[in-house]
Amino acid sequence: MSTSLLYHAYYIKGYDYVRTHYEGGKIRFVIRHRRQRLRCAVCNSPNVICRGQTERTFRAPPIHTII
Repeated sequence: MSTSLLYHAYYIKGYDYVRTHYEGGKIRFVIRHRRQRLRCAVCNSPNVICRGQTERTFRAPPIHTII
């Protein structure tokens, strides 16, 4: 698995792949935001202090293969 697959399959940019979990027929990717791309939501400054993290779940369509 790589960050490249997340970009090409789901158009996820600015994140790095960490690990994969397989749970009950589902695939869960753990990704992390790149520190150098973090910005303040109000003024867009790169001088931010991170105080924790939030886990979010996104639903996406399956990746299909064409035979």
